[in-house]
Amino acid sequence: MLKALLRGDPAPSNGFYARPAEPLLPLPPRGVPLWLGSWGSAAGLRRVARLGDGWLASAYNTDPQTFSTALTRLGGEFPHALVTMWTWITDREADAERMRSEVLAPFLHRDPAELRDRLCVGSASMCAELLSRYAEAGCRRVHFWPLGEESRQLDLLASEVLPRVTP
Repeated sequence: MLKALLRGDPAPSNGFYARPAEPLLPLPPRGVPLWLGSWGSAAGLRRVARLGDGWLASAYNTDPQTFSTALTRLGGEFPHALVTMWTWITDREADAERMRSEVLAPFLHRDPAELRDRLCVGSASMCAELLSRYAEAGCRRVHFWPLGEESRQLDLLASEVLPRVTP
């Protein structure tokens, strides 16, 4: 329905979604690509392939191997991004563990151990190794989400992590 509305076409009537009374105006000049999020289930990936122009994979719900399998199901070169890559770069493992167990685990309702190998929370070398595994799995775009001290964390990403990532 949203794609039709963004093209200026009448909204299809499927009885499930309410249609707006007025057309969306002004229409975007070139259309708007719609990227859909999916944790990677077979049904979710089918929806992404059928309805989406890109796939948003949630970092805390996947790992490089699972991501690779899902990307293969989508055809390999399907536009994608790894999103919600929570980030806290620190050389002190106690700080990383505190972020996983006291901040992320309660917020995400996940076991902190499950998050250990999925997110850029830890040393620069650990983060670079994780991102290298994602690059090897076919990931070409990552959206980082610093857990605080945004400028400092982005500087650390740029200077300490990304130069160590190997494709």
